[in-house]
Amino acid sequence: MFHRAAIPYLLLFLVVALVFPVLWFALSGQEKVSLWYWFVLLAAFLLSLRWLHKKIDVADARWGVGARAEREVGRELEKLHKDGFHVFHDWLPEDRGNVDHFVVGPQGVFAIETKGWTGEITCEAGKLLKNGRSLIGKDPIKQVKGEAKDVSRLILEARSFQTFVNPILCFSRANLRCYSVVDGVEVTDVGSLRRIIASGPVRNAPQRVRSISYFLEKHLGVGPAAKPGLPPEEPGRLKKLFRLDRVFVALYIAYWLILSVIFARATAQLFEGLAGLYRAFEALWQYLF
Repeated sequence: MFHRAAIPYLLLFLVVALVFPVLWFALSGQEKVSLWYWFVLLAAFLLSLRWLHKKIDVADARWGVGARAEREVGRELEKLHKDGFHVFHDWLPEDRGNVDHFVVGPQGVFAIETKGWTGEITCEAGKLLKNGRSLIGKDPIKQVKGEAKDVSRLILEARSFQTFVNPILCFSRANLRCYSVVDGVEVTDVGSLRRIIASGPVRNAPQRVRSISYFLEKHLGVGPAAKPGLPPEEPGRLKKLFRLDRVFVALYIAYWLILSVIFARATAQLFEGLAGLYRAFEALWQYLF
């Protein structure tokens, strides 16, 4: 989402960077270009790169870590098919953020919220603590309990069947020290997730599981493990190699190479100016030291 949103800004920047020097040479009629002009363009290029990398880092911290955690948990939940479960991923209710996963099976219905946090997670007096401190921001316990209610309403709308949905909070990367029920929410990690779901008492007959799942498919317009059921795919090698920021840098370098060929005299003047600046600094250094 961030890459798609950044593309228009990058294209605008490239167009401005391409048109402005051409207009400058065409309108000024000057054969010699000020060295400061090139410094300004270089500074603009470096600042744009810094902006882009900062935005990508922020986007990755906000969405990328969570997406990778959801993929890991999603792959683990897909193994529940052999235990008679139907697995759904990434459902988006109308009045809140997405529900990462929910499953329907013989042991009941479970809503799973995934957190890709790092650090040590403990619990004390019915509350979660991160590295010994109270959590800042949205409370994941309240979050997953709300998501469980949303899934329960979804089943009621799809099947006219009232059922309790068990909320589970799953940490994929944290050092979890709190394998217990906190305020009605089962807290666990990826390694224990399937065992917690599939080891409980049987509450639904296979016919009811198939019925609930069938009506959910019809209501959502999807099937289990199909969109939006399938977790996001890992990007392939080509996508990893040709990341947007890398392509942007390559295009920008190519642009300056082409520009330097077109305006060879100005480029030569630039290097002459840089060489003169270096000689001036060298002479000053020898004079002072």
